Amino acid sequence: MDYLYFRDADGNKYGYPVEVSKDFVEKKGLIELTPSEVEDLLNPKPKATAESLKQQVTEKRWLVETGGITLQSGEVIATGIDDQNRITSVVTNAERAGLQEVDFKSATGWSRIRIEQVQAIAAAVAMHVQACFSAERMHHEAIDAIDVQAIGRRVAAREASGGPAQHVPPL
Repeated sequence: MDYLYFRDADGNKYGYPVEVSKDFVEKKGLIELTPSEVEDLLNPKPKATAESLKQQVTEKRWLVETGGITLQSGEVIATGIDDQNRITSVVTNAERAGLQEVDFKSATGWSRIRIEQVQAIAAAVAMHVQACFSAERMHHEAIDAIDVQAIGRRVAAREASGGPAQHVPPL
């Protein structure tokens, strides 16, 4: 059986068989849902949980962390995990080898720079990475402070007491 979906002035949603009369719909003051509203109604997105929110935060941190940085000089430094490791390796090995300058390839091209400049780049990358993790931790702690289950209980109680509800026929 096919259904048409409507909402009333309070936002409550209803599904009626296609055969329902237009007079009935008009008397009830119902407004037909748009195709995207019907899609959202029939295929709701999963409810956010603390863990799903934290996962989103972690994914965002990774994107920012590995997205690179731009130095004051305008030089763009890649900050992917391999890039971070390579910069650290250059600093350590150049010092051991007694090198004063190294050929350095940034995202914007080649240059010959002093080891002190590589150390400054390494420090900038380390500060960037640490700022990303600090922001992620702050967001995780904020999410932990939210009692997601209590919010869910309040929403369920509101719906049980006649608040906005979803009146959708079984498929």
